[in-house]
Amino acid sequence: MSPRPRSTLEFIATALPLLWVGLVLGVSFIATPAKFKAGPIDGALSLAISVVTFAWAHAAEAGLAVMLALVLISLRASPARWVLLAIAAISLALEAAWILPGFQGSAGLIPKLPLLDPRQLHMAFAGLEGVKILALLALAFIVFRGSDARQQVAAD
Repeated sequence: MSPRPRSTLEFIATALPLLWVGLVLGVSFIATPAKFKAGPIDGALSLAISVVTFAWAHAAEAGLAVMLALVLISLRASPARWVLLAIAAISLALEAAWILPGFQGSAGLIPKLPLLDPRQLHMAFAGLEGVKILALLALAFIVFRGSDARQQVAAD
């Protein structure tokens, strides 16, 4: 017996986290480091470009988070799926409200959090990006596998 086709929402719920991961990898781990290796661009200009780049990237990520939440609502997603989306969204919020303003010497939207030196900021940012990537990959995996598990139960 052939498995039933996935619903469009299940496909979207699997694809959106993977698209989000691709955005994070492309901006944070490919384009940004490459920019700092470019010869004629000084550190201040690179930092200014990064601020604009990450503002746009974070806006796109926020849009993906909202779309993913709407899809999870439509699918009546399990708590595990919501926890993984929350981890990714909280990582994004911390970056936007604390880490990225720190690169500009500002306390950001969370003034009680400590200002970090540039090395600590980079480490914290990379750590949050890593957490976000892992949460999104796990979300895509459990949505994909959850669909398969339901298909198998329905077939039996």
